[in-house]
Amino acid sequence: MYDVIIIGSGPAGLVSAMYTARLRLKSLVLQDVNLPSQILFTEKIENFPGFPEGMTPVELLDRFKKQAQNFGASFSKEKVIEIEKEKNFWKIKTDKGSYQTISIIVASGAHPKRLKVEGEDEFLGRGVSFCAVCDAPFFKNKEIVVVGGGDTAVEETLYLAKFAKKITLIHRRNSLRATKILQERLLSLPQLKIEWSSVLKKIEGKDRVEKVKIANIQTQEEKEIACQGVFIFVGIVPNTEFLKDIVALDKNGFVIVDKKMKTSQEGIFACGDCTDISLRQVVVASGCAAITPKEVRFVAKEEKVGIENLKRNIKKGYTVILANKNHKNLKIPVGIGKDLRVKVNANIGASVASKDIKKELRKLKIAIEAGADTVMDLTILNKSEDIDRIRKKLLVNCPVPLGTVPIYQVVVEVGCPHNMDIKTYLKVFKRQAEEGVDFFTVHAGVRRKALELVKKRLIPVVSRGGSFILSWMKKNNKENFLYEYFDEILDIAYEYNVTLSLGDGLRPGCIFDATDKAQIYELKVLGELAERARARNVQVMIEGPGHIPLHQIEKNVKLEKKICKGTPFYVLGPLPIDRAAGYDHIASGIGAALAAFFGADFLCYVTPREHIGLPSEEDVKEGVIATKIAALIADLARGDREEFLKNKLISKARKDLDWQKMRSFVIDREKFEKYLGKEIHPRRKGCSMCGDKFCALRVFG
Repeated sequence: MYDVIIIGSGPAGLVSAMYTARLRLKSLVLQDVNLPSQILFTEKIENFPGFPEGMTPVELLDRFKKQAQNFGASFSKEKVIEIEKEKNFWKIKTDKGSYQTISIIVASGAHPKRLKVEGEDEFLGRGVSFCAVCDAPFFKNKEIVVVGGGDTAVEETLYLAKFAKKITLIHRRNSLRATKILQERLLSLPQLKIEWSSVLKKIEGKDRVEKVKIANIQTQEEKEIACQGVFIFVGIVPNTEFLKDIVALDKNGFVIVDKKMKTSQEGIFACGDCTDISLRQVVVASGCAAITPKEVRFVAKEEKVGIENLKRNIKKGYTVILANKNHKNLKIPVGIGKDLRVKVNANIGASVASKDIKKELRKLKIAIEAGADTVMDLTILNKSEDIDRIRKKLLVNCPVPLGTVPIYQVVVEVGCPHNMDIKTYLKVFKRQAEEGVDFFTVHAGVRRKALELVKKRLIPVVSRGGSFILSWMKKNNKENFLYEYFDEILDIAYEYNVTLSLGDGLRPGCIFDATDKAQIYELKVLGELAERARARNVQVMIEGPGHIPLHQIEKNVKLEKKICKGTPFYVLGPLPIDRAAGYDHIASGIGAALAAFFGADFLCYVTPREHIGLPSEEDVKEGVIATKIAALIADLARGDREEFLKNKLISKARKDLDWQKMRSFVIDREKFEKYLGKEIHPRRKGCSMCGDKFCALRVFG
């Protein structure tokens, strides 16, 4: 009987054996020789702490093994066939026998999905790689080929672009499967060439990779590409076949573990590449102190900022990352704040006038495809269970952070705003957090003093949540219960790592009321609440004004940054004119670009139907694109290098009258292609504005 049996002999398994043996636990490591550690696929380990000169993977694993043996761990080369639960222990069957153990650590690793083409195995570690982070530095100023078209392939290509002189991406389809934001960044790479509708047929060379042979699956044409490296990203497969029906696995077969590496079965733990932890590096598998939450690493990579700088800004409250641990379908955690690009939110949601969940799902898809970084569900219906149903459906289908306004559902559950209470609010808030909502608008800044201040306004209140709180305070003659019980809200927010978006319940609803005493009073309360949130390690951002004349926008942004001490600023619009109904998305885009340039971090879109009614699917698209343009205008003015490069590249394409190249960089590709089909003569390059003869680029080019 063993105290612990470790399945797997990669870094995670060997370090586990080192620690269990050192604790004088009778430990056995089962090594499957047919499943070598993934680090053996690389030439040299250079990023393991304590070895500045680097070492070969064989040397590193050998050192790990010797250290574990020194503490008394045993090793045996056997393949695990089956695990069974006996009375108070586990029975492990292998291809050579069986063992009994009190506990199990699964560190069986994973293996890259192979293409099974000639040369793939032969040149593994000699030009063929499955890990950009591991091997990219070895291909500095060299020409490489990348195979794949999903998120992983694109992300790894973006990393490789920091080193390689030329990259050829081979993809079997005529369009990429990666998310749109990743595609945009990929297509901006100057050293990239894409071979569409093509497959890799053969990898050739002498001692190392020298070239590849590819074939177009539509034309059957074959050609050779000279290169020094081939990176294959068509998926990764965990070595967990023997765990089926034993522990919980995710849809891809990875073992689901909690923060203590516990699986769903008592007595079975898992670590390393076989788990559902995103970052797959030796230092993580080995349990070193270099582990940083995966969301932080994702945002740092997406935004091209240093991890330490990002962590510092999060700690100071200058930046938030929207990512509820329970949002299972979240693919893109979003960072908002200092040193990051300006983000865009789209509001959707059903109402008593339109309850069609299919329509809201289409709006969700349209908003994300158009460029929304986040989405808020503002559903308010007559029955609470209907609100739950729509929110759950949206969460399952939403790969970006999703936000809500809990007070809407609270009012529905209690019947009217006058009946609201903190118990119902906390129940609704927690339920939504448990389901996976990433950020919440909380109207805790509307205090009793505001009842007198709004009397001086032309339009007292336009915020639905703000009106609920004002009505409740007036009827009950009490202070805002969200302010009074803010600490209880913080408890739930901390538990689920959700971000509070402190709502601007007193935002001005017209130019006449802009930057008035009511608005500034609430802003000061929000600054106090933000301090309380940060003291409890809860992420927080501040919602900003709606209707602000152009000359007051800079002042409003700077006031928020000063009063709220650099907390990320989330603005609705702002709208610099009140009478642009039907074109409010354009008016809002003008105000939003200016607000973001002066320091606003997060823009809530406005649609053409603002002030008129519930937006249609087309309204959602137009609203997102108008606001995205505003965000990109601000990014460019704020010095974003990637946006600068895209503008430079599309300008060069215009100079060359290269319409297909222009297509890669336009914000709304669908509209561009629609116009392109009508305006461009198939035998000429010029457009219908000047024609070939009078085109400025041809007259003086």
